[in-house]
Amino acid sequence: MTPGGQRRAGVRRAAACDTGADGGLYSLRIVFVLEDISRTGGMGRVVLEHAERLADRHDVHLLCTTLADLRSSRITVHRVTVPALPHMLRIPLFALRASAAVRGRAFDVIVSQGPNCFAQTTMVMHFSAAASRQRMRTLSTASLEPSPMERAVKRLWFAYSVAVERWLCRKLRGRVIAVSEGLARDIASCHGLRRSEVHVVPNGVDLAEFSPHSRATLGSAFRAEHGLLDAAFVALFVGGDWGRKGLDHAIAALELVGDRDIHLAVVGDGDERTFRALASESARPRLHFIGPLPSCRGAYAAADALVFPSYFEAFPLVVLEAAASALPLLAPQLNGVEDILLDGRNGFVIEHDAGDIAAKLCRLHDEPLLRESMSRAAREAVAEFSWDATAQRLEQCLERMRCGRLL
Repeated sequence: MTPGGQRRAGVRRAAACDTGADGGLYSLRIVFVLEDISRTGGMGRVVLEHAERLADRHDVHLLCTTLADLRSSRITVHRVTVPALPHMLRIPLFALRASAAVRGRAFDVIVSQGPNCFAQTTMVMHFSAAASRQRMRTLSTASLEPSPMERAVKRLWFAYSVAVERWLCRKLRGRVIAVSEGLARDIASCHGLRRSEVHVVPNGVDLAEFSPHSRATLGSAFRAEHGLLDAAFVALFVGGDWGRKGLDHAIAALELVGDRDIHLAVVGDGDERTFRALASESARPRLHFIGPLPSCRGAYAAADALVFPSYFEAFPLVVLEAAASALPLLAPQLNGVEDILLDGRNGFVIEHDAGDIAAKLCRLHDEPLLRESMSRAAREAVAEFSWDATAQRLEQCLERMRCGRLL
């Protein structure tokens, strides 16, 4: 490049990073890449909440195959057609087509959600395939062993996912964003990055949508609809992939709570027949499979505590939503959870052990003043995780990356 060309490039770069009259940075042209976007999916909700807020100051685009629940008219949508294929084939095909779709469009920032694009400038990671594979190898739930075919498919999928993830993490050093401090440590450790090369923008929660004020209305209606008596103590489990999330431990705990009227409500999609069979005959009347719900507001409002004995996470939205709804949290020290859960203050750290879970449920059942105190503390713990706050952190991160300040 000639000296004049270098100077012109420098002027363009400076302009992109300069401040406007209001003290803010000039607008960026940002595209978020994700296969399926809606508020009912974890990653989809994160993308929508952040994209809609960034659209107030930036030219925001979504690149996806399916889209629902978009509330902003300021966002431009680009569709990527992918045939109905098994997950293992659909994701790589989407990544190839998404990469072709973003090239040549002059986006300032291309934000993929994990390795679902090969032409991104920034990658937001909601989980780590490499860290998940390490933990899956040590996960043993005897009553829920996968079949040989399922194990072979998982091995093949993890081999692909880990290889692509490692390549992209190293290629995008300084431009990788994790959704929790723990996940950032995992990514750096698994892929040979410095911890400073992985940045953190946590997931958020709508503090108005998920609120303890809905207990009297939504909570009572939910209990009536699903046969939960007003006087019962309801422990709530929310999620899919029930084996990895430790639902079997929560079910086994029901048998160990004595004659207390403690119930377990399970919201989410899974193998109900297999997991119902894990409950003893005495516990089965207190086990309620609700199924998947478009919104868990009513479930949170109806519950007295969240039980989440998962083996590994990145930063589960369910924990943020439950805490915002003022539910005491019963969970292990997981990525993301460790940023919220204070043992003995807004919940209890639990082991993957039915006896431990049962003992802590009994304490919450028997000590209403403790439960009330933990409820208030749970709500207070997520005050800093509003979507406005996390979108602002993402915006600042993307602007600094655009200006090369993180490299």
